[in-house]
Amino acid sequence: MTVISIVFSAISLLITWRNEQKIQILENATLTRVEIAKTLNTVNQVIQIQLSFYELIEEDIVETSRIAIVDREPTKARDFIWEKFFKHRADILIIISQNNWEVAYTNLLTHGISADSVYIKSIRRLKKLQENQFNLLLSDFENEILEYKPNGNKQTAVLTDRLREIKNHYRDNHLAYTKIATDDLNSFCIKLIATTDRHLLFTADTLRSK
Repeated sequence: MTVISIVFSAISLLITWRNEQKIQILENATLTRVEIAKTLNTVNQVIQIQLSFYELIEEDIVETSRIAIVDREPTKARDFIWEKFFKHRADILIIISQNNWEVAYTNLLTHGISADSVYIKSIRRLKKLQENQFNLLLSDFENEILEYKPNGNKQTAVLTDRLREIKNHYRDNHLAYTKIATDDLNSFCIKLIATTDRHLLFTADTLRSK
């Protein structure tokens, strides 16, 4: 084999190796981005489950108004909506617990990304937000039901509309606050997804949450 052929053979092997390396980097980076997206999706799914509470109480609002106005038993109506609130919250917590959302970030550790700090902070904020919204909404419903004074016809519909207005107000606020609660996590993950393949795979120290 001549020197020239040896040189060309070495160059060919080097090119092949570099191409294979590029393909491997691309594949690994893609898998990492998919895992990041899954982590964000898990959190967003939980948020939607939390927000479903406001849809679950829709029928309860109608029945609560009927008990308060038609049956003329506002205290019984208050007790009815209390029972429904706690039942729906319990059902939602069971569904959320099945998502394993509190440990979803651990999948990123296998890709060299430590997101535990920013992820756990977001979870705590969402839990606290859900609890605060629940207590405040329950209190406002109780006050509206017990203090409402029927006057004239169609008072059942009037109370129903007022309770719906309160519910929609809290839902809108809840949604807005979730964006604030998860802003750090979203920014962290989006930044990772947008970075270069090599930076994503080989500079793990710069990809740690703070």
